[in-house]
Amino acid sequence: MAGNKLPGSILEPFQSLSLSSTTVEFGKDFAGNKTPEEIAEAVGQFLHLHTGYKIDKFHLYFCPSEKFLPEIENWVAYVIGKGVENLNLDFSMEFDSRQGEEYILSFPKSLINLSLSDSGFSTLRSLSLSYVNLTGNKLQQLISNCPLLDALSIINCSSEDSVTISSQRLQKFTFVNSNWEILGINISTPNLESFIYHGIHIFGEEEFDPEECFVDISSLSDAFISAVDSSEPEHDFIKLVYDLRHVKVLTVCTYTLWRVTIYEDEKLPILLQNLKELQLLMCTMTMEDLDCIYNFFRLCPSPFLEKLFIHIPDFAQDMLEEPYVKQEIRDPFEVNLNHLKVVKMSNFKGRDAEMRLVKFLLQKVYTLEFLVLVGPKSANKSLDAEPSSSVQESAHKRINDMCAQLSSLPKASSQARVLICEHSEDDMSLTPTHTRYFEEY
Repeated sequence: MAGNKLPGSILEPFQSLSLSSTTVEFGKDFAGNKTPEEIAEAVGQFLHLHTGYKIDKFHLYFCPSEKFLPEIENWVAYVIGKGVENLNLDFSMEFDSRQGEEYILSFPKSLINLSLSDSGFSTLRSLSLSYVNLTGNKLQQLISNCPLLDALSIINCSSEDSVTISSQRLQKFTFVNSNWEILGINISTPNLESFIYHGIHIFGEEEFDPEECFVDISSLSDAFISAVDSSEPEHDFIKLVYDLRHVKVLTVCTYTLWRVTIYEDEKLPILLQNLKELQLLMCTMTMEDLDCIYNFFRLCPSPFLEKLFIHIPDFAQDMLEEPYVKQEIRDPFEVNLNHLKVVKMSNFKGRDAEMRLVKFLLQKVYTLEFLVLVGPKSANKSLDAEPSSSVQESAHKRINDMCAQLSSLPKASSQARVLICEHSEDDMSLTPTHTRYFEEY
């Protein structure tokens, strides 16, 4: 990169970082084993020496200690003055608070009221906040000062109040809430196209929470719902699916399938008239889970579905398959899947429930073109750097056996091709819209 280089004593691991760089990353890799004081000195020195006219992206991974509040305010003020478009503030860094230091975990007031050359946050297009306190109206005030903001990420932040997201421009909203620190949300974003949610269920039903969560999401095209808990009665996944019924792309978790199947509701059935792509994130893949999938097909019909992705846990994540209470599982041959062309199952192991689903799809879908079965990632692991010949032979034998078994099955579509491969052989030419599963949270 052009421009002067930083002295090694300041940013030794980043000696190639240009002082005129438009992308400035002080993330976890940079932090390493440095103390907060060392990081603060490095960030301050770099920004002081920066010679560029513009900073497009600024990523800061830092600790939320009160003592660094003035520095944080100054750094953010500086990059906003440089016209930053992508601002990522991550305050999840742990630090030694034994000396009585307090966590700030909140917006400095200057971040909300900042106005440099009357521009404020006028150039900001992407904002990511992690472990920040949003109590009060701080977030909405910030959004109001970002007229060009089209992408917002809220990662495990906290608030004593329901969080309000109101924006005429916002197009993508990612919300991770796995720490039980936000218990309500109100979304009014008429131009929102993508909604990604992972965490506890906070979209209640009228009996427990009469306030509407989705005020205006009329332009929403794709939605990702991955819950980490469904134990409370107010966890109304049926209402959630109903609110999202107009989307074209939908990813739902096992909890959604369970709840839609177990509870009776006047909203059912829910017609997913526009749905083109459906992804199911399975915690397990037992016969009970298969029954839930079948019931979801029945209760949430998707007559124009074209792509179906089923993500099964690999060997490392999968639970032991518990015996299913014997009752008849009826294949849903009555459902309309007359536009389904592609099915992909990830971490396919050939277990009973998986094979039953494959057989149903092959026998039912006369429009099917491709059925792709990808083996589990864990099956490729070996103590050696390279798989031994015996491991490779075993994997190939397993695939050949499944190919032979599936090739003999009757197919409704004469054009259907069944492709089976190991995880390492998947060329990823066929992938769902949503590929991040937030397994780290």
